[in-house]
Amino acid sequence: MAGSYLLELSRWNVKNDGTDAPNTSKGINEAIIWATQQGFSEVVLPKGKYLIDENNPIEPQSYMTLNLNGSTLRIRDNGLQGYAIISFERDQVHSRVTNGILQGDRYTHNYTSGGTHEGGYGVRIGDFTPIGGSNVRFITVDNLEILECTGDGITIASVYNQIYFQGGILTLDGRFESGGINLTNGQKTVDNTQIRSTINIDLHNPEIKKYGYVGLYGGSYGGIGSEIITDMYDMIFYKSDGTFISASPKNHFFDEVSVPENADIAKIVLRQSKIPNITGLTLRVPEFPKFVFIEKCHIHHCRRLGIGVTGTKFAFIRGNEIHDISGTGPAGSIDIEDGYDLNQHVYIEDNHFYKTRTGLIVVAGKDIVISNNKFQHDTMTIWNNADKVLINGNFFYNSPCNLWGEVIFTENHMITSNISVHYNNGINRQANISDCVFLNSSLGLTKNLKYCVTVDNCKFYTDQDSLVNGPVSLLGLSGRGQIIKNCVIEGGHTMSGIGASPLSGEYIFENVIVKNARSTFPAGTYRNCSFIDTGTNMFRNNPEFEYIFEGCRFEWSGNYDFQGVIAENISFKLLRYNNCTFSSTGTAGYALYIWTWGERIELINNFFSFQNRTNVNDRMIFFYGNYWKGKSALIEGNRFSSNIAMYAIDASGLDTNVELLFKDNTVTKAKINLKPNHVKINNYVDGVIDPYYTSSGFPTSGYFALGQEIKNSKPIPGGYIGWVCTTEGYIVSSIWKPSTIYSVGSMVSNNGLVYRVTVSGQTGTVAPTHNSGSIKDGTVVWEYVSPLAILKAYGKIET
Repeated sequence: MAGSYLLELSRWNVKNDGTDAPNTSKGINEAIIWATQQGFSEVVLPKGKYLIDENNPIEPQSYMTLNLNGSTLRIRDNGLQGYAIISFERDQVHSRVTNGILQGDRYTHNYTSGGTHEGGYGVRIGDFTPIGGSNVRFITVDNLEILECTGDGITIASVYNQIYFQGGILTLDGRFESGGINLTNGQKTVDNTQIRSTINIDLHNPEIKKYGYVGLYGGSYGGIGSEIITDMYDMIFYKSDGTFISASPKNHFFDEVSVPENADIAKIVLRQSKIPNITGLTLRVPEFPKFVFIEKCHIHHCRRLGIGVTGTKFAFIRGNEIHDISGTGPAGSIDIEDGYDLNQHVYIEDNHFYKTRTGLIVVAGKDIVISNNKFQHDTMTIWNNADKVLINGNFFYNSPCNLWGEVIFTENHMITSNISVHYNNGINRQANISDCVFLNSSLGLTKNLKYCVTVDNCKFYTDQDSLVNGPVSLLGLSGRGQIIKNCVIEGGHTMSGIGASPLSGEYIFENVIVKNARSTFPAGTYRNCSFIDTGTNMFRNNPEFEYIFEGCRFEWSGNYDFQGVIAENISFKLLRYNNCTFSSTGTAGYALYIWTWGERIELINNFFSFQNRTNVNDRMIFFYGNYWKGKSALIEGNRFSSNIAMYAIDASGLDTNVELLFKDNTVTKAKINLKPNHVKINNYVDGVIDPYYTSSGFPTSGYFALGQEIKNSKPIPGGYIGWVCTTEGYIVSSIWKPSTIYSVGSMVSNNGLVYRVTVSGQTGTVAPTHNSGSIKDGTVVWEYVSPLAILKAYGKIET
């Protein structure tokens, strides 16, 4: 067909002055039918305003374009629950409407009858109860302005036709048995990995005969039932006498299966071993639009939706502008909902969404692409029944997103837009967040299934604008552990960063850079990460959590207290740093300030560099007092370098019950301040191995472990190589004296035992002899400390 027909107003009794709705609607439809019969491929309306009868929508025909020519089609004021200005519900194919304005009666509508009045549409493509059929194909709606409808600007609807069996809807509850069917001859097989239907499915249903297909679909809300654990089935066709015809293998639920013309009955095989008692599976012949194109439309000020999608396959929504949608729920730009996985291959591309109440919603469906759209003051929600949703290349401004479904979220740009990845009703879908930019925006993860979310190659930034609303958790982590890798987290100020309150200690960070962003670290493993000028960082409080840092770098230049990585007032099972670098160019602050109840700390093969310090009392590692109630600390193979003789480690206040091993470390300029009972082995301090185990004469103070050797730093002929401890304990130079004043901390010996003053005062006349606990002596209280250490010289040097 070819050629255009300019509608003759007088011939068809059509008014283009906004009057006479009944005759105008009737005349336009009659003209369209006549033009189709005459072979015209286009009907063009004379420019004007056409009042459309609310009971008689305009119905474009197959293989035809309805060109509105810039005209306005306005629905007549009415009080109906639903209407359409243009309707496709007669199985039209290759039909288009373009170039005009469709206006509803939202502001003059009569709502007094009650109800939602949400069914007033600008364009209706398919319907739940169509006049002729909803199997419309290749429908194009483009270059239209659609406004002020009581419902949707455009709706795409389907019919969920059920197949009936023995007087009711055909469900497959209790209609399976163990075994398969041979797909080449239709014979039953013994197969405990498959189940087959026990009934013959009658294929003479009028809908099957009309459309030539049938399929397995979910229940009224799309569910297939928890006992269905496969997504694939086979359908086998027979003649009425049981003669095998053919088989259709590997079909998916919500897909159509073509029925051979001579087939009378069918059986179904599910690819699972479990026989379900209850399912949501139903046999249906749905009618739905397919290959629908909605392009370059301007949809605004409708009450319910810009575009409603309730069952379609291969829909292309491109280059539209949708905004100011509000009035009745869901009040969004696009809603993909009823029909569930009947909604497939929906492409939402290059649109502009703004100022709608609930934004873009995907309740259910699969193979959905949301690409290169712009969201402003809008939202996007992907519910957990949505499968294989690709969200890429979009721009979000003040537009939050909630992701429950199976999504790939990639190459998107967010400004003040928070993205939340959730689970719902115990359902945790896979989510991959990659190559995105977050500016003054946060990404929140709350899944309660570990490693179902990966965040890869994303960049998180804040600037001074974020201070208006206070700190921003650029990465908010809770729930179970997920994977974060190759990301940059950079704050415009140190009040932004990572916020964490995880349920478990399973997070994995790899190649992540955190810069100028204060953080609360989730428990887990950090590999090859960098933390630069991050301020005071905290850990979460949980006695089962493990924090493991491998090959990480910590740098800070500020002069604040407690810089670097700090564990304060928390409980953990293990805190380990392995092959990490701590580099401070500031004049104050610690690398590790430990005031906690952790069980074990391990510092292995790390490098600590403090090159701009002025205070010799500064510390690189500081165990604050005796607050740390852990069991053990291992500090092995580390290098400590400073520009002054500050402390590499100060653990002098630790409880004596804590085991600390300081082994194989290299210390340059810095000092070591440990308790006497801490073990120091093979450490290289300013070029000397274990210098604290040398003495120029017989040791007169300190704690000595059994077998500990002290090298003689000034050996002479006839002297000894050193001294070895034969009785473990303290050596003190003072001996108890009567009627003597002693201060707190003073230590004395008496009769081979060592005591420490805990309450100062003056001694009496009887020396302490107890070997546990404390006693009062005059006004002094003596605490038993240890036996008096005994050291013996060894290694006589020849004269």
